[in-house]
Amino acid sequence: MGVDDLEGERGGLNQQGSTSGDRKESEESTVKSATVPYHKLFFFADTKDVVLMVIGFIASLGNGMAMPLMTILIGSLTDAFGQNANTDNTLHEVSQEGNTGEVVGRMSGDTVLIQDAMGEKVGKFIQLFTTFVGGFVIAFIKGWLLTLVLLSSIPLLVICGAVFTMFLSKMTTRGQAAYGQAGSIVERTFGSIRTVASFTGEKHAISDYEKSLTSAYESGVKEGMASGIGFGAIMLIIFSTYALAIWYGGKLILEKGYTGGDVINVIVAVLTGSMSLGQASPSFSAFAAGQAAAYKMFETINRKPDIDAYDTSGRVLDDINGNIELRDVHFSYPARPEEQIFRGFSLYIPSGTTAALVGQSGSGKSTVISLIERFYDPQAGEVLIDNINLKEFQLKWIRQKIGLVSQEPALFASSIRDNIAYGKDGATVEEIRAAAELANAAKFIDKLPQQRVAIARAILKDPRILLLDEATSALDAESERIVQEALDRIMVNRTTVIVAHRLSTVRNADMIAVIQQGKIVEKGSHSELLKDPDGAFCQLVRLQEVNKESRHKPVGEDDRSEGGEIGRSSSQRLSLRSLSRTSSGVGNSSRHSFTVSFGLPMGHVQKMELQISNLLLHQLMIKSKKFHSGALHI
Repeated sequence: MGVDDLEGERGGLNQQGSTSGDRKESEESTVKSATVPYHKLFFFADTKDVVLMVIGFIASLGNGMAMPLMTILIGSLTDAFGQNANTDNTLHEVSQEGNTGEVVGRMSGDTVLIQDAMGEKVGKFIQLFTTFVGGFVIAFIKGWLLTLVLLSSIPLLVICGAVFTMFLSKMTTRGQAAYGQAGSIVERTFGSIRTVASFTGEKHAISDYEKSLTSAYESGVKEGMASGIGFGAIMLIIFSTYALAIWYGGKLILEKGYTGGDVINVIVAVLTGSMSLGQASPSFSAFAAGQAAAYKMFETINRKPDIDAYDTSGRVLDDINGNIELRDVHFSYPARPEEQIFRGFSLYIPSGTTAALVGQSGSGKSTVISLIERFYDPQAGEVLIDNINLKEFQLKWIRQKIGLVSQEPALFASSIRDNIAYGKDGATVEEIRAAAELANAAKFIDKLPQQRVAIARAILKDPRILLLDEATSALDAESERIVQEALDRIMVNRTTVIVAHRLSTVRNADMIAVIQQGKIVEKGSHSELLKDPDGAFCQLVRLQEVNKESRHKPVGEDDRSEGGEIGRSSSQRLSLRSLSRTSSGVGNSSRHSFTVSFGLPMGHVQKMELQISNLLLHQLMIKSKKFHSGALHI
């Protein structure tokens, strides 16, 4: 099967999503309104965007000035009719028709997205604000005294609008935080839906989701109340001002010689400007919501990570030899700073050699891989490659020199070819095909895609350092053999670090380091470590052998063995130890003695030693019988 034929193969490639961590709920009393300056919403506008916004700005100015100019026509029209009637009739007509019949436009809210704050609301706000300014300019020209009386309401409008906007922004921030937490619960639940279903946790997940939505609902209700009260207060002030204007305008006509047209000009102009200010309230809401929503986004954009993969500074060499050294490393994960993983950890791996890291779960094996890949930096100590601190290299360049194959590789929901090509920018078809063949993936792509594709992706880099984080632990025996053959081929002339759970996969390693609780307790080659039957490595080997045998042992055999042999446990252990040392060669780890120096619970020592001794003695007797029968037959 060629690589071109693999383009359509998409089965078995499940994108591995990272389970997002739990977010802590913030108390309502401590939630603060967090916003960014409004102009930063347009920070990423390009030339085309700027041109379009300028055109929209000019058009909005023209549209906004149209309404105030209409008031001049209305005033002139009033004077034209008034000049053809006597004063009594004029006063009568004004008193009958002076009632403002303008209809107030209804606001529409519920705008919390940044697009609202950057879209049509911008042009609308410019138009309304221009109408507001133009209306008051015309009002001052036509009747400054009446206009000053009407302006007495402006401070009240400003105070009311400021309080309303501030409270609305705070409620919007709370609502967005609650919706974000609800989204996190959904992502976490659907990301582990099988686990949730297996533990019948659906009701618990729904309950958590409803709690988050309840908080969001309460914030939405308060936001709606604030919007309604703020709008009502503004309208109350505006219409109260209209009543004052009608009364005072009539007085000016009688006492100051104002004409009906002048009063109508001022009232309609101020009315138009005030109505425009009221109609701009939805724009204020959208701007406040957009600023609050943009705060966290800009916070993320402007965040400078300690380890920046896009930082182009740092050393770039022609190549590296592949010497790896961890020197006096102290490290704890950022999520658990109180739990120290390494305290003065040191390890040296020469170039071109294969080093295996073994040990119990949680001992720190995979942490070594993470530090070499520089997913994290140690709190103290150094990680060196070719005697150069890893921090001095350009991160993108040094990662191109390091290949990583993990236990559960993350493959993208695309073709096999695309997944392999992800290992190198601009990879050619020939390079992809060669990598697939080296990974044993070219002919068996449909049987075991993920692991072999991940290996091919790592090979495509042609890395000097290869990191294998339990690359075969989740495979069956046949699949493990195929993958191990591929790994053996690509490890040649490369510095290789293997994190292994199955000790059988590290027999050929140049150096094996046994890690326990963040420290190296034993180090050496496979044959050297097996020479010490009381060593940590031998104990791990025996534990794996016992676990393997116990999976095939009939139920109840442990009880019978324990009851029948308890009186002879000590002598059996001694005879077994001496027998294994004299009759077995190095490497037959199942015949070495079992001790408790590796930190096993003391309360279960006698029972465990008895079971292991009986099992090993039974196997030894069977093999001895087969050997004698074979010799007699010969």
